[in-house]
Amino acid sequence: MKTLHIRVEFLSDWLCGSGLSFGNEVDLLPIKYDKTQLPYIPGKTFKGLIREQLELLNKLDDKTVSFEEITKGIQINGNLDLEEDIPLDLVPFLYRNIASTKINEKGVAEEKSLRVKQVVMPLTLVGVLEYDQEIISEERLENALKLIRCLGEARNKGLGRCRVTIQKNK
Repeated sequence: MKTLHIRVEFLSDWLCGSGLSFGNEVDLLPIKYDKTQLPYIPGKTFKGLIREQLELLNKLDDKTVSFEEITKGIQINGNLDLEEDIPLDLVPFLYRNIASTKINEKGVAEEKSLRVKQVVMPLTLVGVLEYDQEIISEERLENALKLIRCLGEARNKGLGRCRVTIQKNK
């Protein structure tokens, strides 16, 4: 297995959810964060994004690398965590609430449609990825990482825009 150091730079607010939701009240718990309330991206989530991009590349190139081979060929060591240490007294300032509502055909907000989500401000996270060179080449993996442009929840609604790179100097 070969090791790569991955860097995810968020260009917009983002939300990597826990799957919890609270209807029309403020969704204060959907963000994945550790015991010190610092946000992170679960390794499993990131691996799924890489797999999705590798499958896309396989279709474009008519390759026959199976889902099982791709899954076996990549391992994420732990989670992707903040690149820099942040003083704990500043942690609350990493988050903000955004609101949205459904607008009807008359241009008026629909009753009981207000939704508020807590999102994370743009930050940079890093992690360690291991891969099997016999299954996936470094060039192919790097191309798949370049295809990841958004990460997390509501990525089709403007959240989670990001740039993923390999840190060559590690």
